[in-house]
Amino acid sequence: MSEETVQEIPVTEVPATEQVEQAVPVAVEPVVEPVEPVIPPVLVQKRYEYQPVDEHQRPLGGRQVILYNTQDELVEKLQAQNVELIRKLRSVSRDNRLGRTQKDEIAPEIERIQPLINFVEKPLSPEDRFTISQQLADPEQFESARDKLFESAIGVKPADLRDTLNRTQLQTEQLVARQNCQEWMYEHPEVYQCQENVNTVVDYMVKNGLKPTVKNFEFAQLQMQEAGLLLSSPIVREASVPEPVTSTPVALVVEAPKLQEPAPEPVRINEIPVSQAEPSATVISTVEKRQSQVPSSLNNRISSSTGNDATPSVIEKLTYADIEKMPSDVYKKNLMNPMFAKHVNELEAKRPARPHPQR
Repeated sequence: MSEETVQEIPVTEVPATEQVEQAVPVAVEPVVEPVEPVIPPVLVQKRYEYQPVDEHQRPLGGRQVILYNTQDELVEKLQAQNVELIRKLRSVSRDNRLGRTQKDEIAPEIERIQPLINFVEKPLSPEDRFTISQQLADPEQFESARDKLFESAIGVKPADLRDTLNRTQLQTEQLVARQNCQEWMYEHPEVYQCQENVNTVVDYMVKNGLKPTVKNFEFAQLQMQEAGLLLSSPIVREASVPEPVTSTPVALVVEAPKLQEPAPEPVRINEIPVSQAEPSATVISTVEKRQSQVPSSLNNRISSSTGNDATPSVIEKLTYADIEKMPSDVYKKNLMNPMFAKHVNELEAKRPARPHPQR
């Protein structure tokens, strides 16, 4: 290319002020969005309970309670509890294998089992025989020599033998007394066999120094019966016959006949006068589905739960179980009713004889 064809391109000059304005960038303010505060969740304490049981579903100890806030915390507490149980089980197994047993602290006044005394002869050497023979001649050493000579023949010291004989004698007397008491109670079923009656008879025998034989038990029984110190109660022991649910007699209470005629009382509200010639009122407590009546304080007689009077048909329905449930004082009052006494005698006659225990 030749130099003539080259054209010059004009350069436009920019003012200095405009150059400065283009060089400085415009500052843009950032938009700040409001930040909401973060509220931590409220942890609610929860409760987990369970009852340990054995192979027969019987409770072992008390209920176990674990308090936790999250499920992870519950898992951690159960894991820690299981680890503690495994450690305890391993410690107990180690002690059992190594024979490390901790004995309970028992007060010294509590009696312990004494080892049995073995009565075996202890031979004496010639030197012991000579020594004992010399000590027997000495008044000061006579007792010790005597004890050594006795121990060589019996195997125990005289003091131990005396204690053994005294203890054996006491135990033998106690066993014989218990056996004779049981035989007396069996041969006399008419006596109400309760602890109070037995204590009354035994106290009488101890007071008078009576030997605990069957004959003496019978003698003490007669003495206490004459004094009226023995409790009486029905002796029947037979299963009850099912009765209708609507009306089941529970107890029969008969008022005792009055020895003297009381002064007539004024008739009170809702009370019908009863002639003094008539027998005393009979109260029968029965169990029924209907609501029982509450005794009123406006009359002087005890009202029954149903208000029914005793009849021969009701007495005949009494079974062995019904009579057995009666308290002793109620039974005494009921025996004063001829119909009730006759019914008890009939039930006693129908009772099968009990086999005599082998002696």
